[in-house]
Amino acid sequence: MKTPKNLALASYQAIKEMMVSHHIVPGQRLILVDLAEKLGVSRTPVNNALSILAKEGYLNFIPNQGYSVRRLTREDAEDLYEVREALELSNIGKALQQMTGLNGAYLEEAKNAYEDGVASRAYHRLFLLDAEFHAAIIAMAGNQYLVQQYRELCQMIALCFRLEDLEVKRMPEIIREHNQLFEAVCLRDVESAKILIRRHNVNDRFYSTSTLSARVHHQPQKPQLVFSARTA
Repeated sequence: MKTPKNLALASYQAIKEMMVSHHIVPGQRLILVDLAEKLGVSRTPVNNALSILAKEGYLNFIPNQGYSVRRLTREDAEDLYEVREALELSNIGKALQQMTGLNGAYLEEAKNAYEDGVASRAYHRLFLLDAEFHAAIIAMAGNQYLVQQYRELCQMIALCFRLEDLEVKRMPEIIREHNQLFEAVCLRDVESAKILIRRHNVNDRFYSTSTLSARVHHQPQKPQLVFSARTA
């Protein structure tokens, strides 16, 4: 039997996944009773989950109006990418110094997982599969707190984008960038790895913020309901 704490955690994870995968989208209002019904739980764990997500910056809360998914701006995305690059660069030296054969095998698995995602057109997962490849490099440094921080940062970045923002032409570029970085890591070539990390982040930032800016200027900013409201 799940405890209230476990129910709140499960609700938190489910709602966060819906946001990251854009089953609910930036600017969208969240209706407590409908979310509870969708998740098959009472309102209390859902309310607790929404409160946590608001404190973490994923949601906006307005008294007497409720919660809505935070709509990140181009400036937000630029700042988040800057932090992401700093985290990767600050750990690459230690990561390559401490890398083991097992680390290398796990990194190759993460690289292949992204390629499999492209092949199977699992577009809703590609951003986070890319993040997992880079998280695998950070993990080599042995600091799990940094790995957790990096993953949370990437989840926040993922809120900026929708599935239709993904263009096929960028995917082969990412695969090529992953292969080049993987080779540099296996050779323990810190300087080449730093150059490739910067290049990957510059390309991601330019492409992603460009699509975000275009969407902001060409799409209406009207919030929607998650599910249709009930009638009394």
